[in-house]
Amino acid sequence: MKRRMAFELLLVILAFVSVGLLLYELDHPEVAWFTTSCDFFIAILFLGEYFFSTFKAERRLRYALTHWYDLLASIPIPFSAVRMFRTIRIVRMVRIIRTLRVLRLSRTLGFLSQSKIGTVSVVFLMAILLGGTSFYLLEYGQNPSLGKSLDGLYWAIATVTTVGYGDIVAVTTVGKVLTICLMVFGIAVYATLAGLLAGYLVRNKEEGLEERIGKIERKLEELSKALRSKDSKLR
Repeated sequence: MKRRMAFELLLVILAFVSVGLLLYELDHPEVAWFTTSCDFFIAILFLGEYFFSTFKAERRLRYALTHWYDLLASIPIPFSAVRMFRTIRIVRMVRIIRTLRVLRLSRTLGFLSQSKIGTVSVVFLMAILLGGTSFYLLEYGQNPSLGKSLDGLYWAIATVTTVGYGDIVAVTTVGKVLTICLMVFGIAVYATLAGLLAGYLVRNKEEGLEERIGKIERKLEELSKALRSKDSKLR
């Protein structure tokens, strides 16, 4: 179990490294051969893990079909293909799917099952990462307001928090759709957090009320016993 958790943690780290390499490559295309080579070997590791997990699963076909996204995100892409087809960088956007393993790791550690706020927090952070990276990859080369990959994360934070400064706006149709999705998601997150906070306050109030009622009941019981004892002595 510990080995599996350690391996899952390694895959989560490599997933974020893979996304970081892709963003760094977009900012520095002269090192594309290095970043693509690193991503190629990371993809082989993910592909091996996918086939191993499929082989170990009780229902192999069901596992393979329900985890198709893992296979899609694990297909190695050699540097020669990237050089021949520049649009394959957009195809490599599916690498972002790898970062969703952090949800699987959190579930394994029991973090998501212990706290609903923890679940919302993890999903919120993942939405910023996935949304910001996707926005940058989709708008890269077409949006003059985007300079570095960090601008994508800045846009995602401003959009999810519904601040929307307006200094970076989507110019492509897909980018605008992504903007709408993140805005709706941000509103839903705030509504969920407000509901969780209200529920927490109500539960605390109920627990405090139950505790006070319990103390009153114990005191009444003690008083009743004292009265019965005094009455028996008088008789």
